Amino acid sequence: MRASITTRRSWVAIAAVILTLAACSRADNGDGLTDMQREDQAASASRTGLFNFARAQISQGTNETSEPRAINGIAPQVDEISEPFILM
Repeated sequence: MRASITTRRSWVAIAAVILTLAACSRADNGDGLTDMQREDQAASASRTGLFNFARAQISQGTNETSEPRAINGIAPQVDEISEPFILM
């Protein structure tokens, strides 16, 4: 009887871990956007976001397996008090 309860608890624990990992590893956040689109939105939202995006790209540049990334989706904010950005 004791072994049966221990086995059942083990299976429940394993199932809980599997469900937790499955929920955490979901790439889709429910907004229908890709990771690149989310990064573009974050970089377009503020100068800090753009700076953090650039910093992340520089750090990935040292990774020999990384590919170049298009920046077409990034539109930095432009208003009366900020300097304009020109992305090439």
